[in-house]
Amino acid sequence: MITVKQPWAWAIIHGDPEKSHGRKDIENRSWDPRYTGTLLIHAGKSTDQRGYDKLAELGIPAPYDLEFGVILGSVELVDVVRGHPSPWANPHTRNWVLADPTPATRLLEVRGNQGLLAPPPDWRRAFTDADPETKTIFDLLASPVRAPRHVFK
Repeated sequence: MITVKQPWAWAIIHGDPEKSHGRKDIENRSWDPRYTGTLLIHAGKSTDQRGYDKLAELGIPAPYDLEFGVILGSVELVDVVRGHPSPWANPHTRNWVLADPTPATRLLEVRGNQGLLAPPPDWRRAFTDADPETKTIFDLLASPVRAPRHVFK
């Protein structure tokens, strides 16, 4: 999981899929994650004006109802390069190449931080349509199996 300020996080997961480069397909970082695979995108609790400026530059309307402090979705981190041709790429940083954005079906509040973070134990709940009170297979797998007391009498 990685925390990304808004509106960058929104642009990664949602963006404007109707436009060329309407979704942010690059995350710019000064460091190499030494990881490829599924990456949860956590919307941080703050905004970055440069993100709004970039959206305007690319002709993408910025949303007014951004979510903060939640897992917005997931992407596949497929490569880390420098000098990627995407308009989202900063030539002075490492460009994390992102693909296959999947929006969360339920917004799960979690605490973010800098760097790559281990996902919270219940992260899969953000991608299920079940009622929050309904037990999922992930709940069952995470809980210890206990036989009813009367079995041991």
